[in-house]
Amino acid sequence: MKFHIRDIQKRQKYVEQAQVLQQTLQQIHTSTPKNKFGVHQWTGQDIFDYFTHFEDFDMTDFEPQILFEKRSSGDREKFPSHISFPGGKPEPRESILDTAIRETYEETNLNLSDYNKFVYCGEYPATFPFMTVKDIGDIYVKAFVFIQISFEIIPITVNPGEIDDCIWTSLEYFESNDPKFFEKYYCPFFPGTPIEFTCELA
Repeated sequence: MKFHIRDIQKRQKYVEQAQVLQQTLQQIHTSTPKNKFGVHQWTGQDIFDYFTHFEDFDMTDFEPQILFEKRSSGDREKFPSHISFPGGKPEPRESILDTAIRETYEETNLNLSDYNKFVYCGEYPATFPFMTVKDIGDIYVKAFVFIQISFEIIPITVNPGEIDDCIWTSLEYFESNDPKFFEKYYCPFFPGTPIEFTCELA
């Protein structure tokens, strides 16, 4: 997630102030408790406290946005062209949080480990079954929340072997638009396994 600033002049002002506030950012970051994965975890109050160090801070300057990606349309992709969050499956001896960080970097080149640009805010409280596969059982999804606290536009490099595209989508979109359609999709890798999903962003 990030807080996009529509006004270019205001964005530049925030970028310049952020460079001056690097020490303040480090102090806040190191004072936040580490979670079970050994990563500093920010609260909403921590983020607000950091923002209030900016001159003329006004929350109405910011537009909350969420990053979505369009999965690869290639033949080897299990869910071709689906809209999703960055993610994937863990490597051996890798925590699921490390998986989220690694997969995001591999797919978008965004380094969530750089606390000067991103902070970790926790995990979605529910772990829910995404699909059920014969002879394997339920496949579960765990979601983690990171917020971009730098105000520059960080370039995204799409990995064509992983995804086709990325898009930052405003929360206002979801407040003013219903899902385009809802259907059951049959994954070619798991024949006969129905997967329900909301599958289009305008």
